Amino acid sequence: MKFYHDVFYCVERDHTKTPQPSRQSAFAANQFNADLSLAPEVYNNLRGLQKKTRDLRMEVRSIRRLTQTQAIAIREDIKDTFMKIRATLLSSSNNLLGRSDQERENLTREEEIYKQEVIRLEKDLSDLESSVEGLRGEVINRRSRVNMTAVEDMALVLSRA
Repeated sequence: MKFYHDVFYCVERDHTKTPQPSRQSAFAANQFNADLSLAPEVYNNLRGLQKKTRDLRMEVRSIRRLTQTQAIAIREDIKDTFMKIRATLLSSSNNLLGRSDQERENLTREEEIYKQEVIRLEKDLSDLESSVEGLRGEVINRRSRVNMTAVEDMALVLSRA
């Protein structure tokens, strides 16, 4: 009778025991408990930082789009201006033949200066695009933090370009 009682007791005890959770769910429960043990201020600060991070990512994306849009617009303006100057020079080339060599040299020099300015502006835009892209990558990879004043300064510089 004792043996039967022991077997019955073991089976009954196994029935009443709750099944042990798997290792993954135990780990998740421990992690959840660790999250709950944070002070409310820390938890609220983490939430605030998450929101600020999301906002910064959105701002970096918008700055990047703005930079790309402005770069395209400036390139188109430069091409249009160059084509207008070229058309003007070609249409008035007959008039230039009658002018002195000094005036032709001045126009040639001004055209070269203009071309150099165009090249410099395109290089500056390219550098700005690459720096914004690098900053974006660093923010995404959390190697760098960007504060709002830096983002506003970049937007101001881009709006003036």
